[in-house]
Amino acid sequence: MYRQLTSEQRSQIFVLFQKKTSRKEIALLVGCSLSTLSRELKRNSTDQGNYLYDKAHQKALERRKRTTSNRAEDPAIVWEALDLLKEEDWSPQQISADMKSYGKHISHELIYRHIRAELTGGTRIPLSP
Repeated sequence: MYRQLTSEQRSQIFVLFQKKTSRKEIALLVGCSLSTLSRELKRNSTDQGNYLYDKAHQKALERRKRTTSNRAEDPAIVWEALDLLKEEDWSPQQISADMKSYGKHISHELIYRHIRAELTGGTRIPLSP
């Protein structure tokens, strides 16, 4: 299961990194994979390449706030996508790619969820704009 690094783990990384411990050993001691450690150092180091755990944790928290995975779906975009599905007989992948070229983001999986909801009588966004 995926878990993000904690501030304590980042503090450990900082201390071990300052002691010139090898990355492989740091990953083992902190309890993460070597690739996770490498990504952590790459993403959260300062512009000068220094790893400071407090700054690293702050960067990680800021990035977490910017995620769009829980963004509310825009009913107008969903309606437009479902209209293309019904009128143009496009696949959800084609619709997603086409709408992305216009700056409208909708995943093909969201379109499939609406199709399944319609087939099973589940809740969905009404098709009126």
